[in-house]
Amino acid sequence: MTVVTVTTASKLTAAQKKEVEQVLKKKLSSFKMREVVDEAVLGGIQLRIGESVLDATVAGTLERLPSERSEAIVTTAVPITTQQREKIQTLVANKDATLTLKEVVDPHVIGGIKLQIGSTLYDQTIRHQLSELQKSMIAQM
Repeated sequence: MTVVTVTTASKLTAAQKKEVEQVLKKKLSSFKMREVVDEAVLGGIQLRIGESVLDATVAGTLERLPSERSEAIVTTAVPITTQQREKIQTLVANKDATLTLKEVVDPHVIGGIKLQIGSTLYDQTIRHQLSELQKSMIAQM
């Protein structure tokens, strides 16, 4: 049985937890989900599935962020905190000081983050990460 550790900044609601479990059931035949709340996680979710880590946090996404764009649109399931916003702004400014941050709350986002900069979309949602994991696992077979 695979242990899946789900780390978020705040406790998942019952609906969010159910949605995460449904997505995991589509990708994994057998798993045990362990939920961890870590206030240092910024506006997203981190999944540890066995040895694989799927980092859909703001910090994880911004590490892969290219510069030379004017606006960064951050979409999350719940509003980010002031502390998270400040950290995101700092991380974005480290990549490109001219970027402005626009926040969007979309209740359809299960967890994780979507970050759009110009015409480039960085999808670090749970569904996207699980899809990538599945592709990786199939490729290794």
